[in-house]
Amino acid sequence: MKLSVRGGDGSGAFGQATQASIQFAADRVDGAVYYWTTSNPPRIMRFDFGSQSALAPVLQPSDLPSDAGVAGGGTRCVGCHSLSRDGKRMAAAAGASYESYLVYVNDLTKPRTATSNWLTVDRPQIPDRPV
Repeated sequence: MKLSVRGGDGSGAFGQATQASIQFAADRVDGAVYYWTTSNPPRIMRFDFGSQSALAPVLQPSDLPSDAGVAGGGTRCVGCHSLSRDGKRMAAAAGASYESYLVYVNDLTKPRTATSNWLTVDRPQIPDRPV
């Protein structure tokens, strides 16, 4: 398949990108993509290949004990992460470099907060941020 993209601005000028060729796999592709979004709130998202549903947040600030139910909470950065080879577990960092929490999601195949050990958060005991 060939893809052509054209766009215009408010004054009626148009431009066109170079034509691209797209190929489709004959076999179904299983799996997912995890990524970090900096939109408000910052969070780790998951998109399942072949899914017809919307994007799903995997981890967001309100999941952390320090941000849950706190007025003005939900702003702690949740971004840097890595997945186990089988894609079932995730380790992440939350917060700025001077206050970083270590976060562990035990089983990504289960719904968020489905079990008491779904999420483990370990905040290091460090002094307050220097001024």
